[in-house]
Amino acid sequence: MRRLLACAALVTVAVAMTAAPAIAGKPTKSGGEPFEVVIPFPDICDFALEATVQGKTHLIEFDDGTAMSLGKLFVTWTRLDGEGSRTFAIAGPTFYFADGSSMGTGRWAAPIAGTGWAIVTGHITFGELDDMGFAIVESYRGHATQICDLLS
Repeated sequence: MRRLLACAALVTVAVAMTAAPAIAGKPTKSGGEPFEVVIPFPDICDFALEATVQGKTHLIEFDDGTAMSLGKLFVTWTRLDGEGSRTFAIAGPTFYFADGSSMGTGRWAAPIAGTGWAIVTGHITFGELDDMGFAIVESYRGHATQICDLLS
């Protein structure tokens, strides 16, 4: 009988806990406006490049200090010597954690530690920022192709 009462009490507590209202606040969302920015990259290849990033993205921030950024983004890498260009969808998303670390999934245009700029696809862990303020890929599980190789 004690076992039956204990089991019933446990079920009652479990049901009460699942029915309790959440106390976390609603996430905040910002951004979402279309944009276009041109970024010069004169020194990452044997030829000068510029990257045109366009699309729209938004940031969702949670009460626990985490956030995520997602949207529809494209980057066009253009050789400034007139020898061609390539466009890639780079939507991400990015996940920011309360400890300051971040990771991404999907396709990215990003600098890889010790390697250089690449189109990286997969699960990506970001580290420190480079001199231009871009997060450097520390590690990834997936595929990466160097920008210079893609435009040679």
